[in-house]
Amino acid sequence: VLTMTRPGAAPGQSITVDRATLTVRPGVRLSSSTLELGVRTSVSTPLRLTVPSATDVRALTVDQVTRPLQREGDEVVIALQPGSHTVVLTWQESRGWDTAYETPRITLDHTVVNAELIVEGGADRWFLWVSGSGWGPAVLFWPYLALVLVLAFGLSRRRDLPPRPHDWALLLVGLTQIHPVGALLVVGWFFVLEARKTTDIASPAWFALRQLFIIGYTLMTFGLMVWAVQAGLLGDPQMSIQGPECWDQHLRFFVDRSEGELPTATLLTLPVWVFRALMFVWALWLAVSLVKWARWGWGSFKDGGLFRPEGAPPRHRHFGHAHRAAADAPVAGAASAPVSGTVAPSDAVDAPGEASETAVAPAEAPTPAADGPSELPEGDEPAATGEPELAPANKPD
Repeated sequence: VLTMTRPGAAPGQSITVDRATLTVRPGVRLSSSTLELGVRTSVSTPLRLTVPSATDVRALTVDQVTRPLQREGDEVVIALQPGSHTVVLTWQESRGWDTAYETPRITLDHTVVNAELIVEGGADRWFLWVSGSGWGPAVLFWPYLALVLVLAFGLSRRRDLPPRPHDWALLLVGLTQIHPVGALLVVGWFFVLEARKTTDIASPAWFALRQLFIIGYTLMTFGLMVWAVQAGLLGDPQMSIQGPECWDQHLRFFVDRSEGELPTATLLTLPVWVFRALMFVWALWLAVSLVKWARWGWGSFKDGGLFRPEGAPPRHRHFGHAHRAAADAPVAGAASAPVSGTVAPSDAVDAPGEASETAVAPAEAPTPAADGPSELPEGDEPAATGEPELAPANKPD
């Protein structure tokens, strides 16, 4: 007698979810989501998904074939035959962007590997902070801002530069929207003009070359500031969102293995017009500050002369006052000295390009009386006339 029996199934799970990709597209009033699953099954068994109760499931396809929906409360039941399948489920939620937006929580009744969440944001949102499960992006703007504020505090210790502490902070915060090298070049403009005012160059050729360099550097600095204003008013906020396959409007979170719960994320955002308004206020402040800084820069640029002719001595306002004082000292001394009958050669050397003339007025002679010469008292001598008295010549023997 031959007896045949069918062996029972080996213990273990009969469904394997190889991948799961949840794509969320929030809008102003509605949010649309798409879940794509890669499933392998060895027996005919249903796959159950738990979705939020407020969702409106729109379509279900298995291997690009539309299937009728079978929903039991918050669960969506999908019947699968043995083999590999691609399941796509789409739904909508009656909620859009909010200041703190949370992605929908989706749960499967089986273990999931290679699960990822993709959030596709629009250009009308300003991402301030993102957090989620597993591997995901990070907003690096805030550490960069902290470094910028520390740099602004250090620059505020330089009292010889025109920006005040709050000016440095506002300037560097606005320049975070351009490349860091451009921001450093703008800061360097103040140091270049300060060095122009405090250092002198004797060579006329090098002096002119430095003046031309400052002109070009100033034009470049002005262009960088215009770039910062244009990036703030017309461009997207540069929040330095970094992560694997992530950028400002494409956020990806990844979990290599989960017990059925797909990744979730929380996004802290604001309308982009808030960013535009802040940058507009910053642009107005920059325009007012540039007027003051340009006045200071022009004074530094022309200090000691705009250009120096060939062969001319160095001119600098710090040395000019002392030079004139030294040149005027002999003249003052000569004016206070008594006038004698003999004129001695002067030992003073006049300053180049300056000459001093001293005019000595002759003393008036006394007017004789009409009735003849008047007699002087005995012992008195006639007054000096102011003309040198000539000694009589010696007669030859």
